[in-house]
Amino acid sequence: MEVAKLNSKGVMPFMHLIEQGVALEIETLVGSHPNNPLIGDGFNVYGLYDEEELIAQGALVVQIAGYNVMIRSLFVAPEYRNNGGATMLMDTLINDVFETDDIAEIELLAGYTNEGEMMVVDFLRSRGFQIEDAEERYYSATVSQIIESGVLPKFAGRGGAQSLFFTTDAALKGLGTEMAKMSSVFVPLPIQRTNYEQDVSMVIEKDGRITDIVLVEKDDDDLILSYALATGTGTVIMSAFAAAMKVAKEKYGEDVVIKIPTVNEISSALVRKIIPSARCTEYVRCYMSMLPLYESMYGYGEEAVNG
Repeated sequence: MEVAKLNSKGVMPFMHLIEQGVALEIETLVGSHPNNPLIGDGFNVYGLYDEEELIAQGALVVQIAGYNVMIRSLFVAPEYRNNGGATMLMDTLINDVFETDDIAEIELLAGYTNEGEMMVVDFLRSRGFQIEDAEERYYSATVSQIIESGVLPKFAGRGGAQSLFFTTDAALKGLGTEMAKMSSVFVPLPIQRTNYEQDVSMVIEKDGRITDIVLVEKDDDDLILSYALATGTGTVIMSAFAAAMKVAKEKYGEDVVIKIPTVNEISSALVRKIIPSARCTEYVRCYMSMLPLYESMYGYGEEAVNG
């Protein structure tokens, strides 16, 4: 078995070994930049393969975000497991991270109810990763459950929301510039309309500037509320969310599921208040700090990644 870091062409034979949602992100990046040898958006993909028969056996996908490396997908085909393949993939990643000298942590968020992800958690625990409960959660509910909760209808039509499709390029660029200055933005910048459901996603503009936005993307049969930004009152952003749910119902039907990620207890409490019937998926956080390794090898720790 061998491990190789894959470029935009080399990744294609390994796509079936990558978690579906992540694979779609990579396909979009490669398709939009077909001549770029790099995958883009901070993605690094490692492929496990048989050197003689050139058979793809496993894949590890990570995404660099600031000083952290997020594990997005780790999978070895069942017929090739228990041969050290996953260990080879992780060792290659750790060696690469160590050589960059500016990564603080390798991290994975895994859902408690996802059997495949919990298998990865068990593996990472055996490799010395620390395990803790995460504040991040996913709430899910159908469009009909959200609308029938009785909260959103109160805000319908009150904020002047319009579909992302109709907003101007200048306004979208200006919003991206503002979001780039924020420390808690988890969407790719600049914002590309094609990454989202343009008719379901909603924006509110004032004097040519986007003040509030609700970004919705498609994930297999479900929809995900990817990001919501409110600079005005709660009434305004709620009206944008109400407008998004109205279009989602018209386009996909009342039984389509909306997934809403939250990053802390405040946002979780807000979702529970708006949608009491939403089902919650909790996460576990696995992480390995690189600082002790820098300390042991070079004699420095935190200053390695904080300048």
